[in-house]
Amino acid sequence: MSEAGPFIAALKKRFVEAKKLSDVQDYFLNHLETELLGRGKTVTHPELMETVRYACRQVLDRKFHLGETLLKRMEESSFLYGSFILDGLPASIFYFEDIRAGMLAFVNPSTPGRTEYVRFRTEVAIRRPPGPDAGGAPPTAAGSPP
Repeated sequence: MSEAGPFIAALKKRFVEAKKLSDVQDYFLNHLETELLGRGKTVTHPELMETVRYACRQVLDRKFHLGETLLKRMEESSFLYGSFILDGLPASIFYFEDIRAGMLAFVNPSTPGRTEYVRFRTEVAIRRPPGPDAGGAPPTAAGSPP
């Protein structure tokens, strides 16, 4: 287990059991610098970012610009964390590949001062057939259990 292993395990437990996602985000941010910052390998994850776009569309219900993204994978772990820019504002993400679930937090550009917390799963995006009329169930979002 990496040096960050105990933190990642504690974060996962809080995330899975959380009734209030803002508490999970607070825990994540309060430990980010000491436990994670600067660690991990930069990666791309198209499936994950497709789910991020879908979740943002569900919350914002309008067109938006998803800008620069930085994702890091912790070595010897199935944990990814990072940031992206949503309509010019910073947003954070973490994701557990082993349970195919994660969380987004971002300031809603339409409602300044309001932070949105979104719990999501990626397995639905994998099963959804390609194409604009594919249908399928949406990823779990906005505090629903994974």
